[in-house]
Amino acid sequence: ASRRSKKQPEAGSKAGLAYIVAAVAVLIAIAVKFAPPGLLNGVASSSFASGNARRAMTIEGSRIPAIEAFDASGGVVAVAKDDGPYDAALVIGYGVDNKFPSTPALESRTLLGAQLFCAKSAKNLILTGAPVDYSWENVSPAETMRHFAEKLIANYTKTEYVHDSYPKCPLPGFGYVYPGPPQGASKDGRGEHRRIRELTGNSGGCEHRARRHTCVGKKFTWVLEEASMNTRESAIFSFEEAKKRGWSKIVIVASDDQLQTAKVYASVAEEMAATDPEAAMTIRVARTPD
Repeated sequence: ASRRSKKQPEAGSKAGLAYIVAAVAVLIAIAVKFAPPGLLNGVASSSFASGNARRAMTIEGSRIPAIEAFDASGGVVAVAKDDGPYDAALVIGYGVDNKFPSTPALESRTLLGAQLFCAKSAKNLILTGAPVDYSWENVSPAETMRHFAEKLIANYTKTEYVHDSYPKCPLPGFGYVYPGPPQGASKDGRGEHRRIRELTGNSGGCEHRARRHTCVGKKFTWVLEEASMNTRESAIFSFEEAKKRGWSKIVIVASDDQLQTAKVYASVAEEMAATDPEAAMTIRVARTPD
C-alpha cells in the first residue's frame, strides 16, 4: 500500500506536466495564426538569425535605391530614371555552405534583385556563385538566392505557385534547364566547363483553365551561374552568359559596402569590350540601403 501511495504523486505530476505542454502548444498555435502577415513569412530563414531579432524582409515594404553609374574618376553618379529597364539584374553571391546557407547581406541583395525584377526595372535575373569547394553536397549561393527570391515573390503576390492566375510579379517554372556554356566560354577554376542552370517563365504569368495552359507576356530567364569562386570569375562567366542571350544592359546588385567589388564587374566589362566590340555592355549599380 505504501508503495502505491508513493507512485500516485509521481503519476499526478506527469499528468500536470502534460497539461502544461499542451497549453503552451495551443498558445503558440494561436500566436502563429493571428500574427501579422509579414511578420512570419517576410523573415528569411537563416542560421545567422538564431537568437537575434531580424527585420521583416518584404518586397512591398522596402524602397528601391537610386541606380548609379561609374564616372570617369571611379566614383558613382545617379542615372536618370528612364535609363532602364535593364536586361538583367546581376546579384553578387557569397561563399555559403550547408551549415551557413545564407547571410543577412546576401538576403538584402536578393531582396533588392527581386524588387528590381518585380518593378520591371530588370527583365531577367543572374544569380551568381559556386558552392564551397565545388561540392554539390553544399548549396551554392546562386541556389540560395533563387529559393529566397521565390519566397519573397510568393509572399508579395500572395501566391505559392507559378500558375496562379497572372500574378503581379511572376515566378519562373519549376524545372531547371542546363543550356550548356557558349562557344569558347571560359573554364572554371578546375579547368572544366562551368555549371549553368536556368529557369524560365512569362512576364504576365500563366494559368490553367479547363485543361488549357495559357501564358502571357514576354519570356524571362533566371540564370544560375554556379562556377565562379571569386569576383572576377563571377563577372566573366556572367557576362559571357549575358552576351549569349543578347543582354547588354546589366545592373549589378551589391551591398552598400561593395562598391569596389562592383567596380571589378565594370572593369571586366571594359576588358571584354576592348577585345570584342560586340560584347560591349552598359553597367549600372544598385546598392542595398543597409
